[in-house]
Amino acid sequence: KYYGRKSPVGRDVCRLRKAYYNARHEASAQIDEIVGETASEADSSETSVSEKENGHEKDDDVIRCICGLYKDEGLMIQCDKCMVWQHCDCMGVNSDVEHYLCEQCDPRP
Repeated sequence: KYYGRKSPVGRDVCRLRKAYYNARHEASAQIDEIVGETASEADSSETSVSEKENGHEKDDDVIRCICGLYKDEGLMIQCDKCMVWQHCDCMGVNSDVEHYLCEQCDPRP
């Protein structure tokens, strides 16, 4: 069943989403202290300056998932069109899908 943003359920979902993002933002500093790296440091590919100058990078794979995490964790699936990687669990797909298109290449209603 679909609930619009202006419905009571839709408003509750928007408030819950806002609370989640605020809590995630506040906790990210603590997590960075524990892990010892920021999300941007972990997400960036570890290429040396000489490799970047030569135009050769180790890894051209891009992870863009709806969950917002840019780490290669768990089972992943790659979009056949734009070649981005996404977590199978987040996208609700099985690993046995023969041809997969992400939510941007094949917008869902």
